[in-house]
Amino acid sequence: MTPEMILNGAYGALLGRGRCQGDFETGDGRVCQAGALAVATGQPADVWRYIRDLEFEELDPSDLPMVEAAKILAKVEAPLQPVHEMSLNRLVTLLGDSNDVASDAEIFDCFAKAAAEAARLAEKAGAANV
Repeated sequence: MTPEMILNGAYGALLGRGRCQGDFETGDGRVCQAGALAVATGQPADVWRYIRDLEFEELDPSDLPMVEAAKILAKVEAPLQPVHEMSLNRLVTLLGDSNDVASDAEIFDCFAKAAAEAARLAEKAGAANV
């Protein structure tokens, strides 16, 4: 899966399940934005609890697109933050803090912008490989 696919899938998960605050997932199935990213990859919403303390080099390669999608989303939400220098724990905290203060409309707007940015980055990478 590509970060763009994950971001679009997470958008759909938020639309379908509803958004929660304060946790990755609630008992009724609602998810936060980080939880939605995980669900979009077929993982449990709370997978972040288990990987957030790992170094990037320690991640399973299958988790890397999800983490890249999270970085792109965080960069859209907090453009002045050094997202690509953050630990995974700090990245998850940033997404959680943003999720807890933003409106649904703001979250959906950020997902749409992040998916567009992921598509742009993929196109740029593809052009560089030609």
